[in-house]
Amino acid sequence: MLMIGIEGLALNAGERGYLKHPSVAGVILFARNFSDKNQLQELCADIRASAPRPQLLCVDQEGGRVQRFRAGFAKLPCLQDIGALLHRDRQAALDLARQHAFLMAGEVIAAGLDLSFAPVTDLGLGNLAIGNRAFAAEPGRVAECITAYIEGMHLAGMAATLERLKVLAEQGS
Repeated sequence: MLMIGIEGLALNAGERGYLKHPSVAGVILFARNFSDKNQLQELCADIRASAPRPQLLCVDQEGGRVQRFRAGFAKLPCLQDIGALLHRDRQAALDLARQHAFLMAGEVIAAGLDLSFAPVTDLGLGNLAIGNRAFAAEPGRVAECITAYIEGMHLAGMAATLERLKVLAEQGS
């Protein structure tokens, strides 16, 4: 099954054709596909209407520097900020992780999408691609935050993907 991207703010004829292919199961949207909430809702409705079967509509809406939809959406802090709070106030950090996830998921669902590729599960060990997208460097702290985050997503009605970004080259492969 394939997840495709689209070029702009609306479907073009070629993309409508791709949606009819039996291997296409969904569409991932990026900042290039977003101008405002109304346009996004119309795009999602058009994607669904153009496909002969249900499509999974997705986005990376983690917060911080990876927040594809901005205008009209809550500005979400990066996950590292939540992890930093965990060192000072465990309960406040876990509550914030739940609230962050609930808000993110609720907004994404209300816009017409099904899923955000979140949360990032990598450890914050200095990888530039990960940066402040990770909750923390310590596995136990990351696990606590991820558990709370998933609870928030589930409360909003969204599944979690547990995105892992670590590059294979860093593992010596």
